[in-house]
Amino acid sequence: MSRLALTFASCRYDRMEAIHEGDVVPAGIELNCIPFRSGREIFDRMVGGHEFDVAELSASEFISLMGRGDCPFVALPVFPSRVFRHGYIFINTRRGIRTAKDLEGKRVGLPLYTQTAAIWVRGHLMHEFNVDLTTIRWVEGAVEKPGAHGSPHAPALLRPVQIERNTAAEPLGALLARGAIDALIGSRKPDELGRHPDVARLFPDYRSGGGRFSLRHRGQSADLAGVDRVHGRTGLHRPPHPDRRSVRPARRRDADVIIRFRSLPTALE
Repeated sequence: MSRLALTFASCRYDRMEAIHEGDVVPAGIELNCIPFRSGREIFDRMVGGHEFDVAELSASEFISLMGRGDCPFVALPVFPSRVFRHGYIFINTRRGIRTAKDLEGKRVGLPLYTQTAAIWVRGHLMHEFNVDLTTIRWVEGAVEKPGAHGSPHAPALLRPVQIERNTAAEPLGALLARGAIDALIGSRKPDELGRHPDVARLFPDYRSGGGRFSLRHRGQSADLAGVDRVHGRTGLHRPPHPDRRSVRPARRRDADVIIRFRSLPTALE
């Protein structure tokens, strides 16, 4: 019996590398892995055009499609991107921000208000640090280049929010460095972190063994794996290997790991 041919789109995360390299092969499937540098391109092409049979997918977009009642995908409980979201709140150190509460009344950049990572961070700020999010003025835009962050297909918000679009000739990272925005949240660190003296993390010790947020939020799941409904019954929903630690551990020591796996802990950035 011939194997089922499927396309699979995802970024090159460390926990997905064995599948991308062919070290792990899903039973009964001929999997064509298509790597991407940015998840946003995958989401836009999957939601907008159903271009892949299986793909890493924004959890927030999947949930919004389910809530709208016209979701064409089946979600698998697979989370390729897992990071400490507290580490993705960046501030301009000259804007008087010392604690999370200091974000109230500030202009805060983010790629998309409906981005999964941004939703996680707002949840942390509201529930863990009692930040009044209604006082924040949000600025949407790409972090590393001018303009918008992709072409999302998220439904309209249910209530008004103070959101403006970044129409400047600079990306959000540059706006943060010169103080045009006070803070930045999202799924990627700006290039200015470590290069500009005024750009820093709000929580420098976000992975510390002590402290309540590290213990209560081990690592948040950013994305789901989405399957087009026509291919919903496949071997992809079964774990292909009983112990991923045993799959070519030497690969984790490769010199190119820092370049290829951008979501690894900060120690490798």
